[in-house]
Amino acid sequence: MKTCRFLWLMRAIGITITLLLIGITLCVIPACNSNQGATDLPPPTPPPDQGSTDLPPPPPPPERPAHWHPKLDSAISQLIDAEEQGDTELLDMAAQFGHIVDGGVRVVIECEPDQAEAVAEAAANVGAEIQGISSDAVSAVVPINKLTTLADIPGVHFVRLPVYPVPATSN
Repeated sequence: MKTCRFLWLMRAIGITITLLLIGITLCVIPACNSNQGATDLPPPTPPPDQGSTDLPPPPPPPERPAHWHPKLDSAISQLIDAEEQGDTELLDMAAQFGHIVDGGVRVVIECEPDQAEAVAEAAANVGAEIQGISSDAVSAVVPINKLTTLADIPGVHFVRLPVYPVPATSN
């Protein structure tokens, strides 16, 4: 009984291999025939002229907010624009997330190493309410109209919105 199954399995493998070889042969032989293959191929295209400058111009850069500053996070730039344009919807949404408090924006001021104390003092001079200081960052609430001035303070590396932890949800 086991011998019969073994023989049947060997025959099935042999037939499969034979059919595979026939299929490969039918695909490879026409491609190797030089007379027939040459008529089926399109004529070769000449290489592009390396000296040609007919390339299209690059696409324009993405539009930046009107108050774009290299040291301000784009979300902060959008809040400054919304304040000037009276976009209360965006400002209300920022307030719901806790980014706007008493007319000021809660920010994290990333500083050059060991410059946090000096940056905190300069930020307080422009109207910021300092909430915390670490070795390379200052947490503060800054009036919206003073954010660009804050970004220009020497020692400030970047000004961004704080990141709040979100509890994981179980499904």
